[in-house]
Amino acid sequence: MEMVKWKDVLGKEHLLMEGKGDDVFHVIPSQYDDEGNSFTQIISREAMVEFIKKTQIMSFHE
Repeated sequence: MEMVKWKDVLGKEHLLMEGKGDDVFHVIPSQYDDEGNSFTQIISREAMVEFIKKTQIMSFHE
């Protein structure tokens, strides 16, 4: 499974993890839902590229 980590301009860590098919998991480990789980959303690879363009992420590091 491929995984990419980065910190946004506010210092919050983000993870993108490869899922099945065209799915990618976007996780923010420091942000929790009502059940105490880390924030997670499933996005398509196409949506991931658009997300990166909109947030202007210039570099990734593993």
